[in-house]
Amino acid sequence: MAKSPTADAAASLVPPAKGGRGKKLIIIAGALLIIAALAGAGLVYSGVLHRPAKVAHKVVPPMDVFVSVPQIVANLNSHGGSISYIKLKISLAFPAHTAIKPIKARMPEVVDVVQTFLRAQTRQTLRGKTGTAALRAGITKRLASLFVPVKLRKVLFEELIVQ
Repeated sequence: MAKSPTADAAASLVPPAKGGRGKKLIIIAGALLIIAALAGAGLVYSGVLHRPAKVAHKVVPPMDVFVSVPQIVANLNSHGGSISYIKLKISLAFPAHTAIKPIKARMPEVVDVVQTFLRAQTRQTLRGKTGTAALRAGITKRLASLFVPVKLRKVLFEELIVQ
């Protein structure tokens, strides 16, 4: 049988099939790679797979040692006017390596020094932020000289009432 000229023309227009299987293989491999990447990202995001965080070991400075001073009530210098009182409760901060027993043994001296300083103050000198700062500085200066070998780091007000 003879082929028709139109069948020959149609056959010449269709390119011969070659390498079709290789293209399919590349497309399937790319799709699998994308699916695997998305699945891995989902597992990491959900927390199923996680990397342990790097823990930075920072050197934490040791905490101060705090010693509480008993509550002190003293009358203020009134220069002959109305009587005013101050009620004060403070804590003393020392470096971490400080022994507490020698400090507590000197507590009566601490109370005496603070009371003497308070009785020299007037109501006007204790007003406002500057008055509180001056009170803290004065107490710190006097108590620091009382604890000469040990460094007094801070004086903290727990309660301060002027009446």
